[in-house]
Amino acid sequence: MSDETTNPAVAAAAEAPGDASTAEATLAPAEAKPSALPPEEIERLTGEIINALKTVYDPEIPADIYELGLIYRVDIEDDRAVKVDMTLTTPNCPSAQELPEMVENLFYQMRVKLRAEQAGLSAINWESGQVVLRYPPSSEDTRSSPLEKEARRLPDLGSGIRGGKNAYWASFGKDDDWQEKLLEVLDRLAKG
Repeated sequence: MSDETTNPAVAAAAEAPGDASTAEATLAPAEAKPSALPPEEIERLTGEIINALKTVYDPEIPADIYELGLIYRVDIEDDRAVKVDMTLTTPNCPSAQELPEMVENLFYQMRVKLRAEQAGLSAINWESGQVVLRYPPSSEDTRSSPLEKEARRLPDLGSGIRGGKNAYWASFGKDDDWQEKLLEVLDRLAKG
């Protein structure tokens, strides 16, 4: 999966509505070549992306950006990287920076969800200043003694990431790029 996320849409937010801005994120098929992804996967991902885009509302208009026609195209690459061509409602749109950032944040959330699923996690929470990555409890947990449970404790991953019973606790510093670090940790867990 590609982790490169650029946001030319923010830089080009003041463009006229006829000029499409592009927000990129990681998660359908490029036009010119057939996709290596199965058609069912492309269809599923496209549906998820469109449904997610329908949750982003223009703050000035009570309608979502997909139904307003602000999304021109969604391309899903073979590595599941997603490129979205979008525009703004007017050349002087008051939400010129806000809308592309909302789309960028939406795709970040989708990337986290996809990687968490690949890693087999059941939840990601924020608790006591730490990100907690939880695995579902195993059926052995209800039948095991406390010593057996401790023996199955997850190993520490280093760099402020502690393993515990069915969970990892990640501490990120204030100055850290915690969002990218979270994606790196999820990648490590997904790869085993």
